[in-house]
Amino acid sequence: MESNPLVSIIIPSRGLLRERDETKASDLLHAVQSVIERSTFLDYEFVIVLDLGASLEVIQGLEQLAERTRLRIVWFDKPFNFSEKINLGACHARGDYFLILNDDIEIISATWLTDMVGSLQQPQIALVGALLYFQDGSVQHAGHSYENGAPDHVLSLDDIRLPATAANGERDVSGVTAACSLVRRSVYFDVGGFTAFLPGNFNDVDFCLKVRKLGHRIVIQPSAELFHFESVSRKTFVHDFELSFLQKRWGPELRGPDRFLTSARQR
Repeated sequence: MESNPLVSIIIPSRGLLRERDETKASDLLHAVQSVIERSTFLDYEFVIVLDLGASLEVIQGLEQLAERTRLRIVWFDKPFNFSEKINLGACHARGDYFLILNDDIEIISATWLTDMVGSLQQPQIALVGALLYFQDGSVQHAGHSYENGAPDHVLSLDDIRLPATAANGERDVSGVTAACSLVRRSVYFDVGGFTAFLPGNFNDVDFCLKVRKLGHRIVIQPSAELFHFESVSRKTFVHDFELSFLQKRWGPELRGPDRFLTSARQR
């Protein structure tokens, strides 16, 4: 494996300003600056996939940040489609690994990317997720579980009652959220990237199931900790066709029981 792999941090964003504490702020700029200022791993580039309607202030802010790191903007001129945005960013990325990252995050642990890269350098592991928290400090994501015909997008530590020692090392999960996930470049293209038929929801579930179909492992690295201010840029709404598409493609795999969730509960 590569001793010093280049990581392409692919961030899809509308690039807009929003009201925060009676002032206008950019979640995207906050996320990028958080990565720059709080990361011990330095071999990365940013690939920002922006809508054409992005704020001029955000664009200027990105240009200023580009003076401090490798950063490039890719323009997206279609209706919202998260999957297409990620795929477009991947086509412009130069890295050995792709880090798919939402624009509404904030880094907590400085070694987050170092630790995720370390996990991915194990030959059988192809996809690594992070431990994400809501703004109030409660766990938002520690892996996907697939049971009862539908994915559970949030697998909290409270739900599975993990022992304290489990937080010290990676563990296998059925899938991880695309809000923060690290994948090998080769695997990304082997599975065909993200499915454009799932523009808003379950695209990461479908991606994870494709990765597992090839026989790869997917793990959570709990030492990679981030805040995730979920859905601040758009309202979450699950369309019937999204769940229907997922169930038609992956019905047996979604019925469970989820072997990784069952194993965790038995600890």
